[in-house]
Amino acid sequence: VLKQPPDRWLSNTRMTHYQSLLLNPPRVRFHPSAALNPATLLPDPDLGAPLHDCAGILEQVHGFRTDLTDRPLPDAEATWFTDGSSFVRDGHRYAGAAVVTETDTVWAEALPSGTSAQRAELIALTKALMLGAGKRLNIYTDSRYAFATAHIHGAIYQERGLLTAEGRTIKNKQEILNLLTALWLPAKLAIIHCQGHQKADNPVARGNRKADQAAKAVALTPVPTMTIQLPDPGDPVLPDQPKYSQEELQRIKKLPMAQEIKGWWYTPNKELVLPDQLGVSILEHMHRSTHMGARKLKDLIRHAGIKIHQQDTKIEQVVSACKTCQLTNARATSNKKGTRLRGTRPGAQWEVDFTEVKPGKYGYKYYKYLLVFTDAFSGWVEAYPTKHETAQMVAKKLLEDILPRYGFPAMVGSDNGPAFISQFKDQELFLSLRGLQRAHEDIWPRLRAIYEAGPTPTPHQYRPGDWVYIKRHHRETLEPHQKGAYIVVLTTPTALKVDGIATWVHHTHVRPVDPCSIRKDFVTR
Repeated sequence: VLKQPPDRWLSNTRMTHYQSLLLNPPRVRFHPSAALNPATLLPDPDLGAPLHDCAGILEQVHGFRTDLTDRPLPDAEATWFTDGSSFVRDGHRYAGAAVVTETDTVWAEALPSGTSAQRAELIALTKALMLGAGKRLNIYTDSRYAFATAHIHGAIYQERGLLTAEGRTIKNKQEILNLLTALWLPAKLAIIHCQGHQKADNPVARGNRKADQAAKAVALTPVPTMTIQLPDPGDPVLPDQPKYSQEELQRIKKLPMAQEIKGWWYTPNKELVLPDQLGVSILEHMHRSTHMGARKLKDLIRHAGIKIHQQDTKIEQVVSACKTCQLTNARATSNKKGTRLRGTRPGAQWEVDFTEVKPGKYGYKYYKYLLVFTDAFSGWVEAYPTKHETAQMVAKKLLEDILPRYGFPAMVGSDNGPAFISQFKDQELFLSLRGLQRAHEDIWPRLRAIYEAGPTPTPHQYRPGDWVYIKRHHRETLEPHQKGAYIVVLTTPTALKVDGIATWVHHTHVRPVDPCSIRKDFVTR
């Protein structure tokens, strides 16, 4: 009620009624308040002095860097112009950014295809701040978006957590973070907004035109490609002499027809027997280079003619300990189906729920709902058309129809909707239920041993202290399917609370983590 405007709930009739109550002398008495305001006891000798400086408060709240100004510095070491460009030509989008002076180009670079003009402007301004580290700098930009981000929105984003007014993540989040970080690099800074596409002949107009031309020209050049550094596959050549332990030699000599050639042992099938330490190292290098699954890695080892003690188990351990595979590989989780306990006799356990029906379809003109009771033992159904979907209606049908015909049930199950858990004010039904409750308290302890329920089935195996990966629902390009790892803090029969995520996570969206894969990253910190 407090969040709604008064015209939603305060009508003219109610207003007149409230005013009449205030003007009714027998009910309302007007007296001067005898309560003492504690604020009057505070000593304040200078009541005419201002309590705060308005300009200082506004600068503190709405500013990010206190010495940042939007007017040119008279003692600036350099004056730069930034601009970003994004346009479509022949069905392909080109983008570029540039930082120039009035006569020279300081920096210009083509940006990836699909970069928006706003992102290009942010990149150009950020690059100018990075190049001007430690200098007294004047930077001109014709982008209201980049100018407002540096002067106004930076403090708002810092306080709000990079969220919009609707609570969504802002666009160009990473570029804005880079800009806010780079704002502190220059020794003294002024970011000035200027009009774009000026035809005037003055230093600001000439610099802005040159920045625009440089950004458009560099956008048509090839975009620098990023190279990927593959992991080191290891030495492709085996050492000259292996280092077998005494235990390994005893185990190898027990093999039938095992032979030694130049210090290496071979099986009768000409398979090279590797020492355990060397075998595990080779398996780790092979998996880091290819990220093959356990089955394909076993086939590769078998075709290579290599024999490792308990190689299947070691391959499974290497694959399961790979953090990259656990985060990237999609795996269908086996969800356990929900079950309802079956009653031990007819009428002992009922399932109840409401469903909507079309009024007048079954001869009931004003009945919009159908209250359905289902016996959990036999599947017998009792249905009653109702006008309302309320807890009073459920209690009434239980008292008038179910209990007289089938006896007092041991349990009534529902989906815990408002119609089944709400309180009601019908005194007659309330007194009837109190009487039944007392009868239930007398009868049920005697039947407890008969209807004793078994152990509650556990839908998942996770416990506080376990490490898990969480399914990533909104996955960007080349992002892993999972995120984490996170440690479990709390659990319920259906959900988990992990450290680092505010909301609860359903157990079907969780994967266990191999402790070996997180020992280096998390446990030893």
